[in-house]
Amino acid sequence: MSREKDIHEFVKASNLIEGIKREPYPQETEMVEAFLALPEITIADVASAVSVFEPGALLRNQYGMNVRVGCHIPPSGSPRVAELLGDIVAMANDLEDIHMVHCEFQLLHPFTDGNGRSGRLIWLWMMMKRNGGFFPERGFLHEFYYQALAAHRG
Repeated sequence: MSREKDIHEFVKASNLIEGIKREPYPQETEMVEAFLALPEITIADVASAVSVFEPGALLRNQYGMNVRVGCHIPPSGSPRVAELLGDIVAMANDLEDIHMVHCEFQLLHPFTDGNGRSGRLIWLWMMMKRNGGFFPERGFLHEFYYQALAAHRG
């Protein structure tokens, strides 16, 4: 499968997890391709990805920018959220435990929206860096979630 098709399928599968049942928009696949080419990622890179997935979503770096995700209540919005996200991005760049990075990102829920898709994008970026630039096999998102849950519980 071509890299373009891999990216298309990744975005489609990631969107579907969020209940988005449409073909990926060109700007989504273009952003993912550019993100995957980054030698390192920054908070600004992640925020830029979020702005494509969820225009208008913001980093919860101010007091009162609180969210709730099902039964999970992430830390309250504050400048500390940006600090914690910086720590997570640093762990991602060091290619530390991929599952832990993903779980920490999701537990922090650093943006007002778009956290699931951007968290999966960070995971994919880390996987590709660790695997010499090769795309994971198809169906990896389903397998990944079971791995991430098991790693977080264990």
